[in-house]
Amino acid sequence: MILPLSFLDLWLGGLRIHVFTRKLKPGTSTWLSFRANLANIFMGAVTPSQTGGGPAQLFILNQGEISIAKGVSIGVINFLSTIVFFIIASGGALLFLGGSFSSQVVNHLIVAGFVVFCLQFIVVLTALLKPSIFERFFNFLTGFFSRVPSIAKKSEALRKWFSLFVEHYGDTCKFFFNKELVVVLQSFVLTGLLYLNKFTLAYFIMRGIGGTGGYMDVIAIHMIIFFISYFAPSPGASGVAELTTAALMSSIISRNLLPLFTLLQRFFLLYIPVILGIFTVLNAVRRTEKVNTTGNRTNDTGEV
Repeated sequence: MILPLSFLDLWLGGLRIHVFTRKLKPGTSTWLSFRANLANIFMGAVTPSQTGGGPAQLFILNQGEISIAKGVSIGVINFLSTIVFFIIASGGALLFLGGSFSSQVVNHLIVAGFVVFCLQFIVVLTALLKPSIFERFFNFLTGFFSRVPSIAKKSEALRKWFSLFVEHYGDTCKFFFNKELVVVLQSFVLTGLLYLNKFTLAYFIMRGIGGTGGYMDVIAIHMIIFFISYFAPSPGASGVAELTTAALMSSIISRNLLPLFTLLQRFFLLYIPVILGIFTVLNAVRRTEKVNTTGNRTNDTGEV
């Protein structure tokens, strides 16, 4: 049961991207989105606060002729779905669990998590509704550097590129929110299913090693664990995930089983996707090098 849930996790992650790509480029295979999701997981796991996940996803999508601007719009909308889901679901989980925990560290991390998620919500919503704000800020920066003669031309070229990027990005966001709102709603539903599947997998691991906790207890606890760990500065949330898992799961599983539970959970939800993601990224890099060598690929669409 656990292994199928692990691969369902990967499939749902890819499907959450594919609902957008199939609208932007009809006929795009699910396999492209599946690989983009693997690349995202791998690079997100090896970089602080998952910062490398987004660029890796863009890299794979761009190989499938999804422009960078369109790829960014997909990532931003899915990220908005994730933020909204976490704020709502973690609030419900806190109510279910009683609202506070014996560990003051966990309580402080939960408060910090809500602050970070709310700030991220404001930033992402601004990026969706008023992308021109970021363009004006970028123009200010390039204008400052354009005063330096040696980089003036490069600064101007970069400003023009970013202006074109914002235009295409804004048009894509408007397309989904004005004409394909159902896809945005699908993103939110798939986000909920994705994390519910992760939590369900944790429940079966717990039962498999002899734990006796209830299903809803595991769901609520893991909602808090993922909520706290999501923006952890360490690669793969190492340290933070183990700390919160030990602090929260110890209420429903014996302490001697906690290391095994944590290892198995991270193996099926993180290590397997990371291993697959390594091969995905390496293969994509080889394909890019081959294309650059042969010079077969061209892009005359003007998109970024």
